[in-house]
Amino acid sequence: MAIGRGGRPAKRADGDWATVTIRVPAWFKNHLVEVSDGYDMSITDYLKALVLRDAPPTDAA
Repeated sequence: MAIGRGGRPAKRADGDWATVTIRVPAWFKNHLVEVSDGYDMSITDYLKALVLRDAPPTDAA
């Protein structure tokens, strides 16, 4: 799977909530569903937990 900086540049969110849409292979989404279900989490909560674990914010969000 190629990883790069394709697509348009990211825009900063300016409200309290934002939507992130990503395009991934079907096998990857299925894997996300299986793993997040195993933790009894939604895909969103699982991905948030991974990002916050790997790159915690430097200020309170």
